[in-house]
Amino acid sequence: MFHSKRKPGFTLIELLVVIAIIALLLSIVVPALKKAREHAQRVVGFANLRSLSTALHIYLNTNDDKFFAYDGTTLWLEIIGELVDNIDEVRYCPRTIKNIRVAEERYENSPGSHWREAEVPWVWGNSTDPTKDYELGSYGLNGWLYSNAIYARPFENDLFGRRTAVQNPSTTPFVLDAIWPDGWPRSNDTLPASYNYSLGIQGTSHGYADNGYMMGRFVTNRHGGVTNVIFVDGSVKSVPLADLWTLTWHRGYRPRYDVKLPEPVPTGQR
Repeated sequence: MFHSKRKPGFTLIELLVVIAIIALLLSIVVPALKKAREHAQRVVGFANLRSLSTALHIYLNTNDDKFFAYDGTTLWLEIIGELVDNIDEVRYCPRTIKNIRVAEERYENSPGSHWREAEVPWVWGNSTDPTKDYELGSYGLNGWLYSNAIYARPFENDLFGRRTAVQNPSTTPFVLDAIWPDGWPRSNDTLPASYNYSLGIQGTSHGYADNGYMMGRFVTNRHGGVTNVIFVDGSVKSVPLADLWTLTWHRGYRPRYDVKLPEPVPTGQR
């Protein structure tokens, strides 16, 4: 009589044990990898902002401390572009780089300017560079620093205009995460749960500083409830989103400490 030999293999219990061990390892490794990736993005993001900060202050040092004049067509990013070797890299928060193509396709499908979400670059529908039709980015300038009042009406007296006019440079935002290239926040700006970011650009007056929604341009939930800010003194810090209302945005600004953001925080509009 012949006896067949049983081939070696896993029993069901052994297989379940192996699966449990793999699941346990994944539960340890995956969060660690995510944390490491977020830390790397934060480091790169801060490096980008420091590069922009250096260029911004070089510009001020060579222009008698006068901030940019805004003509409605030329972006501040274009103006300082010659002062940053890698401007086409540092203009993006690392959290938005993976979606550059999304923004480009939006322009290709509908030429013009486009708001974006927290993790998608904004599109500015023109460029002074003859080789480009538009500009992309994911940071915005504090519009109250501009040296002219094209979009600050009727609050011209609140403009800084020059670096020497900024009395609290360590609390005055210069450039920060944004869904638009600039904005003119005021302390009574709101951010309701149904906030429509298109209000800041559409219509004849919504682009002005009195529209009541400008702060929303900078409430970009990219970094887990905080946003990264270059201050006029050159420092770069992470600021909780609700604390944006406590900063010194313009000459007559009165900080607010009672702001509560809607849950979840809006992230912009496609």
